[in-house]
Amino acid sequence: MIILGDSGAGKTSLISCFQSNKFDKVCSTSCDNYPMAFKLLGGKIIKLEIKDTLGQERYREIYNSFYKKADCCILVYNIADSSSFEECINKFNNKIKKNCKKNIKVALCGNMIDLENKREISFEKAAKFASENNYIFMETSCKQTLNVKNIFEYLITTTFLDSKDLLNNNLKNLQDFNNK
Repeated sequence: MIILGDSGAGKTSLISCFQSNKFDKVCSTSCDNYPMAFKLLGGKIIKLEIKDTLGQERYREIYNSFYKKADCCILVYNIADSSSFEECINKFNNKIKKNCKKNIKVALCGNMIDLENKREISFEKAAKFASENNYIFMETSCKQTLNVKNIFEYLITTTFLDSKDLLNNNLKNLQDFNNK
């Protein structure tokens, strides 16, 4: 998994909040890898490596190998910064289309919804862009730990759990429910 977005969009905070379920006020980025195990529905366990990227232009070429290896991506922008969204839909989206696997799963993440009173990008505008590109879309707040786990879990599940596994899990849950 690769996390992309402009500098200051909250990429590192998003990862930190996902791992600890709390907001870390002081997050510094150092282009780190965050290895972890993740348990999917039905008990399937995957090893996940999250690549946190630096948003500055000078580092963008370093990430070509990250793009090629990624199975899924979270594209993060700050809802209170229109230039952050423009970077996502222009530069980062083009990098995904050009360099990633053709079947990569992408989630567009409008971060910092705790700054609603400073919002510059409407929910509808971002949702439309996500829909046009067949991306998952959610808005999050690391400060409020709102939707952070949801965006990661939904993206990971839809990427690594095939529809047959989902169907079997749903059938098992239905059978368990009917047997009660």
